[in-house]
Amino acid sequence: MARPTLDTAKTDLFPGLHAAVAEAGRFRPSDAASIREMLARLSQPWLSALSTGRPVDDSLLTPNGYPLEFNFSSHSDDVCYTAEPGLPDDSPARKRQYIRRFVPGFDLQDYPLLKELSGFTDQRFGHWISLRHQSGKTACKVYQEVSAPARPHVRARMDAIFPELIGLMLEPMLIGVIPGRPGVMEFYSRMPDPSPSVLHRLLKTGDAAGQTPFATNCLGFLAGQPSATVLKGLRLGVSLRTTPDKTPEITLFAHAAQLFSDNRRAAGSILGLAGQLGGQMPLYERLSRQFEAGPAYYPAHGMISLKFDPPGRVEVGVGVVGNVKAGT
Repeated sequence: MARPTLDTAKTDLFPGLHAAVAEAGRFRPSDAASIREMLARLSQPWLSALSTGRPVDDSLLTPNGYPLEFNFSSHSDDVCYTAEPGLPDDSPARKRQYIRRFVPGFDLQDYPLLKELSGFTDQRFGHWISLRHQSGKTACKVYQEVSAPARPHVRARMDAIFPELIGLMLEPMLIGVIPGRPGVMEFYSRMPDPSPSVLHRLLKTGDAAGQTPFATNCLGFLAGQPSATVLKGLRLGVSLRTTPDKTPEITLFAHAAQLFSDNRRAAGSILGLAGQLGGQMPLYERLSRQFEAGPAYYPAHGMISLKFDPPGRVEVGVGVVGNVKAGT
């Protein structure tokens, strides 16, 4: 990502973020102040580094190295975003210190698995943080990287929680926790071989095995390919969310670059699927209008998700880089 020259005394947000923040404020006036406050706090380490000329690494969070992405869902109008807590090259311990500025009570002692993972080496980014604004309230999620040396340890924990998945090829990559809710945990993994039988076993874990054909139909719709062949060569991810006394929630993920040739087609397909699923994404629709005129090919879209709720509802979601321009 090109590092712009800017007068940090005249801005309190990441370079390029103002247009999307203004649009989010118009979309949710009741949350406009808290959205800007939180984003300004997240921006501060970057602005300080830029003002001193300190080189800053690209973030691994987004396809263009930007340190923040907005997250949209077809069945929620919450304003949600995920960001680097601090700078990409900060140590995991330093990032945890920064996370506590947003969640003072966040303590690894409440999450034994995260405490164990903090002792493993070879972490590339350590932590990310996600914030969600809804009707004057702000919720937080903290992500912990699962480094390569820690993956067998996490996989053993997953097998204990999900014995029906023992033997399935899953590579743990990330853990998500919600401060204040220690019983909730999300396990994010890569699937090297996302065949229909693998999807069936995964969805069965969430009492959604009957949704397997629909899952491939949704992926085929997004990719513009027959559902019978869409899984060939596709790299997928999956998250399994555990909540006490509830059926696990299953979400499938795919990189937008695997599904779409450009941003214009991505927006049309995502909004089209959202409508077919009975949902809508008004803020994403507004922000994606720029793709009608271009540039259509710069990497604006990150992960595309399909969430399968136990009652049978399916949601489509998308991550979009924070420096996307507002529509006109």
